[in-house]
Amino acid sequence: MIENIADFIQHKLLTPSKPSISCNFFNSFKKNNSFDERLRESNRILLKYPDRVPIIVDNEVKNNQTCLKQKYLVPKDITISQFMFVLRKRFRIDANQGLYMIINGIIPASNSLINHVYENYKDPDNFLYIILKTESTFGNNI
Repeated sequence: MIENIADFIQHKLLTPSKPSISCNFFNSFKKNNSFDERLRESNRILLKYPDRVPIIVDNEVKNNQTCLKQKYLVPKDITISQFMFVLRKRFRIDANQGLYMIINGIIPASNSLINHVYENYKDPDNFLYIILKTESTFGNNI
């Protein structure tokens, strides 16, 4: 049984339901590039842009037919909520859709700095993998 709202959100977002449109970019990115290639690329990026972190976004946003940009170089000093604002605009997510960012099975606090999240949850290949999901939180437009 679901005890609180946080458990409900985790259950709702992480439990498969209706199939949503997904780029499955993680799988293709990891399949098409060996670990050494990914590590080499991330290290090159980190050396060239020491004030940014490399992020791969897998778009599981409903009502979005196209996979837009999946690789991002994000400034270390912005918060999760600021990055979500950028993604919400880029993926054209409606106001009635809640946007959730899942990293390694958790939903990070919106006031967390990207750098803090990156240091705690980056993959061994030095990329941070993020899954974006939406949920209709305010009902449908009639």
